[in-house]
Amino acid sequence: MVINQINQIKELEDSELNLKIEGQHNSLILKDGKGKTVNIVNDHPDSQWFRNAGLGLFLHWGISAVDGTVDISWGMLDRGVHNRKELSREEIEKLVVENNFSPTEKRLKPAHYFKLAEEFKAEKYDPDKWMRAAKKAGFRYAILTTQHCDGFALWPTDFGEFSTKNYLGGRDLVREYVDACRKYEIKVGFYYTPTNWYFNRKHMSFLHYLTKRKNPDLQELDMNLEPVVLPDEEEMALQNKKVGVVARGQLEELLTRYGKIDLLWTDGAFPTGETYPMRRIRELQPGIVVNGRMHGYGDFRNIEYKFIDQKPEGWWEYCTIWSERPAWAYTRDSKYRPVSAIVTELVSTRRWGGNYLINIGPMADGEFPEDANQGLEDLAAWTT
Repeated sequence: MVINQINQIKELEDSELNLKIEGQHNSLILKDGKGKTVNIVNDHPDSQWFRNAGLGLFLHWGISAVDGTVDISWGMLDRGVHNRKELSREEIEKLVVENNFSPTEKRLKPAHYFKLAEEFKAEKYDPDKWMRAAKKAGFRYAILTTQHCDGFALWPTDFGEFSTKNYLGGRDLVREYVDACRKYEIKVGFYYTPTNWYFNRKHMSFLHYLTKRKNPDLQELDMNLEPVVLPDEEEMALQNKKVGVVARGQLEELLTRYGKIDLLWTDGAFPTGETYPMRRIRELQPGIVVNGRMHGYGDFRNIEYKFIDQKPEGWWEYCTIWSERPAWAYTRDSKYRPVSAIVTELVSTRRWGGNYLINIGPMADGEFPEDANQGLEDLAAWTT
């Protein structure tokens, strides 16, 4: 990395950035304090593959797949109509009495969701099979959710007590994924978020923040969706610092345990406003490509779900879901869209020089859904 780029990163890390995120990890707009788009592209030779990578495979996998009816992490939060409107006093009282804050969308009580870790066995997990199919279908890179907002880590982390270290006898699912990617010459990508609802479970409300914002009279909810009084500001501040320690420690593990990592797909910010410095990421992985969803700037821009109406500047990626149901993780009732729809989106993305990142949600045992396997075969037939 040249000195000029290091100085650019330092300037951004020392400045205040305006970061706008809509939805879970919806369309992202990166701006500096003057309203200009921030784009710092890593000029290291090992990062240049991303410019013309073309096709990437997103893999949302975790304990939610055990239940198979709710999305990863978000299946324990209200995302129904109530986070989009104000409620009357009568509606609020009814919701509290019936203990049902999401009548239009199934969700699990957080306490129940977290217990799914006990049934997550990954007994048929064979990432070699995943990557063999991906390679045949023309994928150049893959991104695995090493840890989503629920806080369950797919590797035996030394930080926290909610990982394969505690539930799968120390099995390192991330290591197996990395090895398979390298075998088939697919670039290795990690998804990671510092948001950690399990670690924070006694210091947060499981009432969706948008619902609370629209309806401030609603009570905060604990893991069992019962009313709760949250800790005072001093204790919350201390807890937020602990969350930051865990996140920084886990990122350090991910960037040092597995050799060369090609891409880091971050999602969300540290609760304290601090972060894991981009300079440290570049120090540990000089050729890595990083998005901007944690720092407010990065090597490329994520565009999600809704396609844009004009060509973005710089490196960019269009990220979407293969299944018909708007869920990132595996759900039993979801069918996959035909490959014709995928090819149409891929061609549109490549026409403007972007990379197309399409998501598959593996089942709890580690197998791809049959629809996904068929889709990969159909895509392979189109690309060959």
